[in-house]
Amino acid sequence: MHKHFGAVTVLVISGLASLSGGCTINRDFARWHASQGARDASAHRLDAALAEFREAVRLDPEFAEGHYQLGLIYKEKGELEQAAESMQEAVRLDPRKAKPRF
Repeated sequence: MHKHFGAVTVLVISGLASLSGGCTINRDFARWHASQGARDASAHRLDAALAEFREAVRLDPEFAEGHYQLGLIYKEKGELEQAAESMQEAVRLDPRKAKPRF
């Protein structure tokens, strides 16, 4: 009985979260994953960083910095087509992400 009650409670809480700002929850989780990705990137764990930034932009597709960092990781891994796509999405979402090249 308690297991069923727990599942119902989770469903109710999930429903309330989506009604009362679930997007904010996703943004918070996205930023948490991005911070984990930055930590992994600084330790040169590129595959782990890639997974974290992918999750960040999955949770918040409008997260320009997440797309930008994802592009940097792809570039570092030599996956230039994916890097370009991520960077383009970052610039589309936030034109300030476009940096002049000299």
